[in-house]
Amino acid sequence: MVRITVFIFFLQIFSPAVLEAQSFRFTVKGKIGALAAPAKAYLIYEAAAGMKTDSAVPDNGVFAFHGISPRPDLVAYLKISRSGGIYEDVEFLRFFMDAEIVTIVSDDSLDNARVTGGPLNRDESVLKAALAIDEPAKAYTGFIKSHPDSYISLEALNIIGGEYPDLALVEPLFNILSPRIRSSQSGIEYARRIASLKKVDIGAVAPDFTMPDTTGKPVSLHNFKGKFVLLDFWASWCPPCRAESPYLADAYEKYKKKNFTILSVSLDQLSGKKNWIKAIRKDGLVWTNVSDLKEKNRAAMLYSVHSIPQNFLIGPDGKILAKNLRGKALLELLEKILGQ
Repeated sequence: MVRITVFIFFLQIFSPAVLEAQSFRFTVKGKIGALAAPAKAYLIYEAAAGMKTDSAVPDNGVFAFHGISPRPDLVAYLKISRSGGIYEDVEFLRFFMDAEIVTIVSDDSLDNARVTGGPLNRDESVLKAALAIDEPAKAYTGFIKSHPDSYISLEALNIIGGEYPDLALVEPLFNILSPRIRSSQSGIEYARRIASLKKVDIGAVAPDFTMPDTTGKPVSLHNFKGKFVLLDFWASWCPPCRAESPYLADAYEKYKKKNFTILSVSLDQLSGKKNWIKAIRKDGLVWTNVSDLKEKNRAAMLYSVHSIPQNFLIGPDGKILAKNLRGKALLELLEKILGQ
C-alpha cells in the first residue's frame, strides 16, 4: 500500500551524518559512454549559499565539474539528459562528494556507473554489490555488522527500519554502530527516534493527550480508558487513509457494542478544516474525530507518527496492544479479542 509521508527531507534519501564543517575544492570527472550534444550532464549539490546546479556538455562521454564542497560528507546528485533538458529523458545517480576527486564511469548509462573516490562512495559500492547478490534485508544487515564505523551503515539502518521501524530489529543494529557514528548528528537523531518509538511500542502505556473535536470541544484520550480504542492517524488529503475508511466503519459498526471505539486524529491543517469535516461525513466516520489543525500535529509528534495512515490499538488498561492494523487485519484481531 502506498503511504503518504508527512515529513519530507529536501533532496535527501537519508543524510549520513554531519561532520565538522571542513570545505574543500572538488572535481567530479565523468565518462558515460560516447555521449555528446545535445546531451547534458547536471550536478546538483549543496553549496555555501544554498542548493546549486551546474551543467556540462559531454564530449565523447567525457565531462567534468569543479567547485567547493562545504563539508566532506556531502550528498550530491548527477543527472544525465540525452535530450539536454534537466527534467527530460533523465538518468539519475546519487553519490557522495567525500573526496577532492570523484570519478564516475560507465560504458552506457548511470544505472551501471562505477563511482570511485572517498570512503563513503567505496562503502556504498560494497553495499550495492551485496544488494545485487542477497535479498535486501540480509544485505543491509550484513553490511551494518561488517561496517560498524561507516556512515553508510546508518543509512542502511534507516532503510531497514522504514516508515514503521521494528525496535526489536533496529535497536540491536544501532547499538552495533561505533561510538563515532552513534555520536554523529544523524546518529543522535536516530537514537532520539528509538527513544520516541519505545514510548509507543506494544506493551507501553499509550501517552495521553487532549485535542479539540470538530466543534472545538476538548477530548482527552484518558476519557476512553476502560474501552478498546483504535487511535487512528489520517488526513482528508491522504488517499491511502481514505481507502481504509470502509474497514474502520465495518469494525466500528460490528464492535461498538462490545466495548470498542475509534478516536481519529486528523493531520489536516486550519486551511483544510472544511475538507476534514466533509471527508468525515462522506466516509461515514461517525466516531470521535479530533485535530489541532496545526502543521505539526501534537498527537502525531507524541506518537512518533511520520507517515499516514497509521494506527494504534489500545486496551482497556491503557496499554498499546497492536499497531498499524490495515484492511481486514483490524477486524480479524478484534474477532480474536472480542469474539464474533
